[in-house]
Amino acid sequence: MQTNRSRISKGFQTLLPALAPFLTQELYTAYGERWWSEAVLDRLQENQKQGLPAIGNKETLTKSLGIGRCLLLLGLHWEKTFHKALSIDSLAVVKELLSLRNRMAKNEDEDFSEEETVKALENMARLCDQLSVRQSDKIRALITEAQGMSAAPRRRSSTPEFRSGGGNAHGSKTHGWMLLAKKIIHRVVMLAIGIGILFAAYHYLLPKMGAMTNKARTVQEESSNGESRWDNEVQCWQAEDGRKSYGRVQPGPEYRPCD
Repeated sequence: MQTNRSRISKGFQTLLPALAPFLTQELYTAYGERWWSEAVLDRLQENQKQGLPAIGNKETLTKSLGIGRCLLLLGLHWEKTFHKALSIDSLAVVKELLSLRNRMAKNEDEDFSEEETVKALENMARLCDQLSVRQSDKIRALITEAQGMSAAPRRRSSTPEFRSGGGNAHGSKTHGWMLLAKKIIHRVVMLAIGIGILFAAYHYLLPKMGAMTNKARTVQEESSNGESRWDNEVQCWQAEDGRKSYGRVQPGPEYRPCD
């Protein structure tokens, strides 16, 4: 008879072929050709990277990662890499699954209650949903099995499953298209914002520039006519004998502007 421990183990085995390709693709995108040395080997402690190859092609290196290392690396690179691709709830799921995996490794004979089993499998299924893969159906079948109910798959995806021996993982392909779409949308939005700013600036500055141009033209015309706006104002005129007169024009040759 299958135990709850075996169901959880089978859930991890089902999750791994979806999680590992996604993990390595994201690290490759972030670190380039040095993703294995810098993002994996340099970040793991000595006891955590025992048995891992020093070099290899991407497919070989991906297959060398177990579920425990995948969950550990997700947590280690969450802030820099994986928070952009997964929801914030996924971080808590990853931590719970890693804790459960470590617990199983330390206590090989321990079995789990139905509640613990269902919670663990639900976490795995939710993580599969985030990766847009259909392994979640297989994991949820284990949940109904643990609860003693007939299996009723809740979610289907048209994305093909990852099969060992294939050239590329479907999870990473799907996510690659998602990242490309996000980048295109971001650039379109930024372009629209830039155009909006230029449009607003143009319509705000154009009237201002027109008014300044008209004012400069008026001053220039007045200067060319030998007049100024002060020529039409009332002035004080004073004769040699002290008499004063006020007007816009000089009253006579004996008058000079007042001091």
